[in-house]
Amino acid sequence: MKLYTYGPKYSLSYIIAEKIFPDVEITSENNLQTLLKNISKNKKNLAIINIGNSIAGLNTQALDQINSAQLKIWDIYQTKPDLNLYAHNNLIKDIYVPQDYYYLVSEYLNQKYSKLNIEVTIDVKSAVEACMYQQNAAIVCNPSLANILKLKSIDNYILDQTNPTVDFAIVNLNQNSQVHTRTHIKLSPRKNLEFGLINLLYPFKEHQVSIQQIHTIPNKDQDKNNNFLLEITGDHRQAKLRQAITMLETDLKVCSVEILGGQTDSLKKTLEE
Repeated sequence: MKLYTYGPKYSLSYIIAEKIFPDVEITSENNLQTLLKNISKNKKNLAIINIGNSIAGLNTQALDQINSAQLKIWDIYQTKPDLNLYAHNNLIKDIYVPQDYYYLVSEYLNQKYSKLNIEVTIDVKSAVEACMYQQNAAIVCNPSLANILKLKSIDNYILDQTNPTVDFAIVNLNQNSQVHTRTHIKLSPRKNLEFGLINLLYPFKEHQVSIQQIHTIPNKDQDKNNNFLLEITGDHRQAKLRQAITMLETDLKVCSVEILGGQTDSLKKTLEE
């Protein structure tokens, strides 16, 4: 098995990959399309991809690319990341935040450290380089990296205000056979669909399917009709969801439906044991 992460070492995906698969060698990749091609080559290959958080919502672009590569979300691990503010000393003037972390900590940092210069870097490596060359600089990172850099903790509460969670998709060629607690599906409307999303949502209401989130995916081929990403409560094989899909595709013929995958309880239980 080969394990890939979307993002370099100490990115959120890399940190989670080390937690879920502690004994597996990890290959980091900064180009999502290249990563997905590598996963497509072998059904044993896996990738850990950050697909969104409770503050900014789902990363629909990443999910759409996973779907376009004909890959599946084998499972989703949802967790609160371990991030704090570290520095050489307490006299800080600049704070460097890797882009991967920014949405999670921006509100708190902008309120508490509004008088300081807050810089967003392209990745963790850039933030480390900037911080290490400046004695009055601080960095947002996880404890293990701070320990390697010999930095001390300045603020351990940067996530407490928003208490964010992040969704990490484990991507594979195969669909997980375990029962899903939530499922992501993609709706691709037919051309010239009148009333758009209203027509698409009616079958879910008719068959009492619980929808947790709805996101728009811009459609490059159709100017008028966007695609939609839905997060459904429960498994994709539940009867009421299958009935709603049949109504959409066969009875009303208003769209096509693709199952992207979802989250099970098995991974969380394994990690908590």
